[in-house]
Amino acid sequence: MTLNLLDGGFSEEEILGLVQISLGKHGRIAGRSDGMCGSVYFFDQGEDVHPRWVAAKIPISPKGDRTERNKRFLREIEIQHRTFYHRFVSYPFDYQMVFDTPVALYRASDGDLSRWIPRADFSIASRLAVLAYLCSALIHCRARGVECHQDLKPQNILMRAAPSSVADLADDVFEFPLLADFGLANLGIDTGNAEGARPYMAPEQWIDKVSRSESDTFAFGVIIFEVMTAGRHPCGELTRDWWPVPVEGRSKKWLRPETWVKRANAGNPVVSAPFLVDGVEAIARACMATDPDVRPSLTTVQSELINVLRGHDPDAAVQVSFQIAHADSRPHGSSEWPYRDDQLVFLQKSIVGLE
Repeated sequence: MTLNLLDGGFSEEEILGLVQISLGKHGRIAGRSDGMCGSVYFFDQGEDVHPRWVAAKIPISPKGDRTERNKRFLREIEIQHRTFYHRFVSYPFDYQMVFDTPVALYRASDGDLSRWIPRADFSIASRLAVLAYLCSALIHCRARGVECHQDLKPQNILMRAAPSSVADLADDVFEFPLLADFGLANLGIDTGNAEGARPYMAPEQWIDKVSRSESDTFAFGVIIFEVMTAGRHPCGELTRDWWPVPVEGRSKKWLRPETWVKRANAGNPVVSAPFLVDGVEAIARACMATDPDVRPSLTTVQSELINVLRGHDPDAAVQVSFQIAHADSRPHGSSEWPYRDDQLVFLQKSIVGLE
């Protein structure tokens, strides 16, 4: 009889122990977080090891259906596998099987964008730089077949800061985003399921039940709005006050689909919120146009963001342009990492063998 990690009747504590035993070469488990499609265990390899933190992601949904669960997880991994390599995209460096359960291993980040948005030390220049870097990540992924990420939100944008011990780095442009979590990528295009994270879904997703590349542009416009207003959603309220869990005493209306459908049918009104830097509000509004056909290209959005940064901090704009050119200079051909390809084949065969 084969031991199964998720369907073997183990408690959460016992599952954690089995994961620790199987992946112990990466250190000790120091934390865990749960998302919609998977659980992530964070391993501490020690302060003298670089990178110190490793994240191990395992599937969690749907419960009780191992075949479907593994199929969904493998689909996400295969999509993310082909986005390798780009500096602003999170990618797995290894794949394993832990007691008949697939696992993807990543270098851990320094948190996600939702945690950075309210920070007082997250400067205007850095906010603009991060948004410009994200454009490169999305453009790269589209070139690799990710027509629509479909779950673009601050929680799925990991952050990594250059070590503070490195001398002479301009902190304003050395805080880098990593586009992550491809569990819903192309789902609307491939299966007709256009759902995503509600505060970031475009009108066509609510009204026509379709998602397309421009739906990501809409979500990106919402993110621009939030990043540049320290967290305010285009509806006029702080997103973190009501999503994903409303703070005590706040209305739950934004959790209800009918609220968003009504808003979409009303033309997706955007509150007036003058930004700290001239020009950014117009960029965000253009991205959030009700008609997806008139939303700007990501290349145009990136260019306009850099222009705004140039007016705010010319030196930072030069450095950001350099970072983008360097990140985009990688070849768009094969993965260039045969080990990952071999491990993916191993994962695919292992999952097929369980069916």
